[in-house]
Amino acid sequence: MSPTIYRQGSYRFYFNSNEEHRMHVHIKGQQGRAKFWLEPIIALADYRGFKIHELKEIEQIVIEHQKEFEDAWKSTSPKNIIDQAQITSIEQDGFWLLIEESEFFVAFERYPAFQRAKVEQIFNFEQDEDAFYWPELDIDIELDALKHPEKYPLIFRD
Repeated sequence: MSPTIYRQGSYRFYFNSNEEHRMHVHIKGQQGRAKFWLEPIIALADYRGFKIHELKEIEQIVIEHQKEFEDAWKSTSPKNIIDQAQITSIEQDGFWLLIEESEFFVAFERYPAFQRAKVEQIFNFEQDEDAFYWPELDIDIELDALKHPEKYPLIFRD
């Protein structure tokens, strides 16, 4: 499981469960991934795909939110880390929705109204127990439809 602890712009800051003990944070963006150590000093541990100016921007965010990241790391209660559903990435043909420990792909082919949506509109959704609602787009998707698409053969139409 990789709970998100913070988002800024297109960057998602998260931890991987059951990983190494040295305090660190992972970052995923549109063009790459990175890992920063939080101790003994903030330092870049690894990266792929980011440009130097992006790494400097990410490092500044890590510095500004170091205490928040450390507190989340030290916390033993999963309730202190964001456990709500979240969009983990948007791709050319759909987006990924992380729900608890499962990730589901929401294809634009199946839900074409998302294809014309702005990124902010896709990220702006509400979660009920077993359903998700995008108010600006007036789209509802039930969790069961994501888990068992074969039970829902109809494709959403505008």
